[in-house]
Amino acid sequence: MNHGFRYALSNEWVLFWGSDDFAPSSDVLANIANTLRQSLSSGVKPDLLVCRGRYIEPSTSVLARAARFDASGVINRSVYTRSLMLGSTPPHQATVFGPGARQLVACYSVGFRLTADLDYFLRLSFYSDLVVQCLDYEIVYMSIGGVSSQQNLRRFYEVFIAYKRAFGWYCVIPFVSRYLRRVLTMLA
Repeated sequence: MNHGFRYALSNEWVLFWGSDDFAPSSDVLANIANTLRQSLSSGVKPDLLVCRGRYIEPSTSVLARAARFDASGVINRSVYTRSLMLGSTPPHQATVFGPGARQLVACYSVGFRLTADLDYFLRLSFYSDLVVQCLDYEIVYMSIGGVSSQQNLRRFYEVFIAYKRAFGWYCVIPFVSRYLRRVLTMLA
């Protein structure tokens, strides 16, 4: 993903999808572009455009749990950080990274193999002028069973370290909240 950041032009928006991610409809990218145009023309210049995604069972195409960030509308750093502290994380495949975000934090940390996206979102929370626009719009289907779901202990360790770097020993709050949310969404 750092290559994508590196090669993107300074005015380009970046969306990271894996080879097993796909759009739920053919007009997703056009709708994202229209939303960004409307936001910019109304004076809102988001650094991140956070949408929703959904996991899908690749062998059966059955839709599974939703991936979303618990915020809506245009939010500031305070609301963004509070959502992160409560264990919510923007799904990186459903997040469009704007030029402003890449100016604030230029790349993912190389020390994380499975949770570099979480660390990136947490590092963005340190910038007081951060603007995040959250849409209740599903833009991606993501296959269940990726690498991070196969290496649970490493993922737990990296999640804990990312939260500790951002929140110190208060990291226990987002760590427990994150996995409590996961359990609750599986039960729903």
